[in-house]
Amino acid sequence: MKDINTLVADYRTAIQNGQCIRMNRNKRRVDPVGTIYQIDLPARHAAAAQCALLLSSRRPWLSSGNPKLRKANGALWLNTGFTLSPAREARPVLLGTRFANHTSCSHAVMACVLACVGSVTGQGRLKSSRIARIGKLLCLLLYRKQALDLMTAEILKAQRKAERKGAKLAIRANVATDLPWLAATLAKRCPGVSCYDYTAIPKALKRDDGVRRILSLKGASNMPAVRAALASGHGVAVVFDIGRDDPKPATWGGAPVIDGDLDDIWFDRAPEGAFVVGLSLKGNNDQQAQARTAGFAVAC
Repeated sequence: MKDINTLVADYRTAIQNGQCIRMNRNKRRVDPVGTIYQIDLPARHAAAAQCALLLSSRRPWLSSGNPKLRKANGALWLNTGFTLSPAREARPVLLGTRFANHTSCSHAVMACVLACVGSVTGQGRLKSSRIARIGKLLCLLLYRKQALDLMTAEILKAQRKAERKGAKLAIRANVATDLPWLAATLAKRCPGVSCYDYTAIPKALKRDDGVRRILSLKGASNMPAVRAALASGHGVAVVFDIGRDDPKPATWGGAPVIDGDLDDIWFDRAPEGAFVVGLSLKGNNDQQAQARTAGFAVAC
């Protein structure tokens, strides 16, 4: 069995030789004979093909279709981010590399893994979305410098687009992951861009790297850390056991609550000092039940 680096190299050669690699069969057009369809490939091959396409600038890094990010797009903001493979999802593809035990979310709990907005709800459930995010993580881990250069170039392009519209650019480096170093690196490379993140890593709140972060409540296991973050004047994110259209509480834990479902630009609406970004409970019935049992979703 070929190692993942060799697979990536093979697909890069195929691309250079003019071979067509597409995610799905497109019924609206006739694809060339011999087209490689990633959706039909085994997981390692599909991720390697995606990685090769990214390295060849044939696939975008920024997530343009995320509904939460798109809510903020308008006259004031252009909001986008990077959706890479969360938690341990990519491990089967990373076997045989030094990243075989990699996790993209070091402080993940089962409830958030089962209800991850980046991988198991909405379009994240699709096989094509899974291939795309695993391919991006694979590319970042194995070809870090080139990947960061490509990500930076896309951010700067998006910044120019925002400026032409008279808007500001907001970047969420970790839509589905929790990699503080990634957000910090991109913030340093792209001054003038508003970089923000959600994290479950308490130490990340203390980083002075130009990234606005809030600590996510994951349940009883990190409730003390969330309380401590509020006590020290930081923001936190809390999922409430309410529906999308239900009102958020005015306060939680003694801090004012702002509506995190309105858009993802919470840092532009946050008050001085401690605050709570309130989110409604999402997912199917089983995911919601798991979230309640684990304390991931709390009562108002």
